[in-house]
Amino acid sequence: MTGDHSPALERWIEQARAVHIEDELARRNIKLSGKIERDGPCPKCGGDDRFAINIKKQLFNCRNCKTGGDVIDFVQWLDGVEFLEACTTLAGPPPEINGKDTTAAAPREILIDKYIYRDESGAVLFAVGRYEYQYPDGSFVLKNGKHKKEFRQKRPDPDRPGKWIDNVKDVRIVPYRLPDLIEAIANDYSVAIVEGEAKADLLWSWNIPATCNAMGAGKWKSEHSEFLRGADVVILPDNDDAGLNHADVVGQSLQGIAKSVRVLELSGLGPKGDIIDWAKQGGTVEQLYDLSERQSKPWTPRAKAPELETKDAGDDTEKPPPLPFINMSNWDYEPVPEQQWAVPDRIPLEQTALFSGEGGYGKSTILEHLCAAHALGRDWLGSLPEPGPAIFLEAEDGEKPIHRRLASISRLYGVTFQEMIEGGLHLVSLFGDDTVLAGVSRSGKVEPTSRYAQLLQAAGDIKPKMIGIASSANVFAGSENDRTQTQQFVNLLNRVAMVAHGSVVLISHPSLTGISTDSGLSGTTQWHNAMRARFYLKGINPEPGEQPDDDLRELIFKKNQYGRKSAAIVLRYRDGLFLPERNMSGLDKVAHDAKAEEIFLDLLKRLASEGRNVSHHATSKTYAPTAFAKETEAKKHRIRKADFEDAMRRLFEAEKIHVENYGRPSRPYSRIAIKD
Repeated sequence: MTGDHSPALERWIEQARAVHIEDELARRNIKLSGKIERDGPCPKCGGDDRFAINIKKQLFNCRNCKTGGDVIDFVQWLDGVEFLEACTTLAGPPPEINGKDTTAAAPREILIDKYIYRDESGAVLFAVGRYEYQYPDGSFVLKNGKHKKEFRQKRPDPDRPGKWIDNVKDVRIVPYRLPDLIEAIANDYSVAIVEGEAKADLLWSWNIPATCNAMGAGKWKSEHSEFLRGADVVILPDNDDAGLNHADVVGQSLQGIAKSVRVLELSGLGPKGDIIDWAKQGGTVEQLYDLSERQSKPWTPRAKAPELETKDAGDDTEKPPPLPFINMSNWDYEPVPEQQWAVPDRIPLEQTALFSGEGGYGKSTILEHLCAAHALGRDWLGSLPEPGPAIFLEAEDGEKPIHRRLASISRLYGVTFQEMIEGGLHLVSLFGDDTVLAGVSRSGKVEPTSRYAQLLQAAGDIKPKMIGIASSANVFAGSENDRTQTQQFVNLLNRVAMVAHGSVVLISHPSLTGISTDSGLSGTTQWHNAMRARFYLKGINPEPGEQPDDDLRELIFKKNQYGRKSAAIVLRYRDGLFLPERNMSGLDKVAHDAKAEEIFLDLLKRLASEGRNVSHHATSKTYAPTAFAKETEAKKHRIRKADFEDAMRRLFEAEKIHVENYGRPSRPYSRIAIKD
């Protein structure tokens, strides 16, 4: 309560509020366990471990009853009484002013506020006045612990400028703050729907677009909904049956019109509490954003949804809106839209791609390289990504590994870190912090978190062409084996990509089955089905008898929904990065082939001098290409078994080597030798 009351009445209310909530529970023989936070069975619904008080904050809450507040709210809720009666229970009878009860004198009507409803151009359509009632001693008539209020509507008199007519007959039906609402929706802001203009104004003061209808709960009409077509809507109902019924009216009306409709029931409110009460209890805009992301739920009817009020009083039903069919009428006269790519023929725009591979194989290095290539407008693994800003969100490593990888990228391109910053490269490390973008509610619905809200906001502000995320296990708290949860999470990432007009690449790790089958997947196959593009990083298995080359990787493009799959790329680790293995042609290939022949002959001489004979038979344990590929000279010059096989064939054709027999004439052996 505020200073609107007489001093005596104000002191009496504060005396009631000063009663410790734990003392009131003790008086009622309600026992809880704990010290500061105490919990136990709810004295009203009986649910175990749902009712709690905080003796430091002097607040109570029941999760099942969805109510809470201070000690006065507690008495109102438990006893089912009005505000003054609850104060009387706690502090005794109210004081008398000048020998009279404070509520005995007739109150007078006072205009407290006026709310203007305007059309799209800003022209005034009608006004709503808020009236309260004040006693001669300065106190106000109360109802449910708040000032009793009434609302009246009036419209401008067209014949008398500056005058008003006390009705809204034939006035257009529009939502509150319509011009602001239109601008907010055009800029892709979510819109809150509340019950009352003062609540909408409070949210606008927090830079949260909000609206309502005139004339109170249950008066939302289909005409209001049309102005919210394509918008993301969050309904904030008052904490009473009228408020929840109003949320049903609004939610039903917006089906098929709004892009999404969610409901956020604020916890901790007393009976008939609302967003204004929540703010007075210390609620902040940051907390509201967090609750909206974590606790708001898709609208569903509570039971039978209340009848939707329409403009025609004789028709008490509302037909569902038609399906939003695509308008094809101009397609004969418009060019067919081309597929847009973040990376040509590999990663489409406004979609999410999956990048899988075993841990420690270099996925983060490759993805950070891609993000830098976007920002710098440079090539990446033989392709040219769409130039533009990029965000790399790393949840597995801290700042130092990111710095080292970027230093290798700067050396490759010959640029400075400042040039990357100017190109729009943004780096984020969540290592050791809260990394989850989405979790799963008790109902099984995948819910975005406040961290997701940060990413979505950044995508809208920066408009990155690429958002790289490492990795799925860090950012998705749902089950990777659940098809529905996986699809919902991918939908959230697709929304980020659409807001950015860019692409999202999500790193993941394959299961043992995914590795053995070469699918590169883990969990449900929906990870493949939901993505429009997918690629897999793997090691290259050596040929039989060859030593593995730990610097080699193969990047295999497993899926491209909108075009042909790109060819696989062989990558080699050098200078801190994984780069395409050099393709040799012309003089380079001639030199490489000559070096292979030279080393073949040198090794043949050396092994012969050591008494180590080699064979030309591929099935032999002493097969020359296999034996030579293991030697130091071969590794130094990157001559592989296949290279030695080609060299051996050419040397036979050139008659520089031949097969000779040795051993006993009755049982000869064969070996390769240099021809004299």
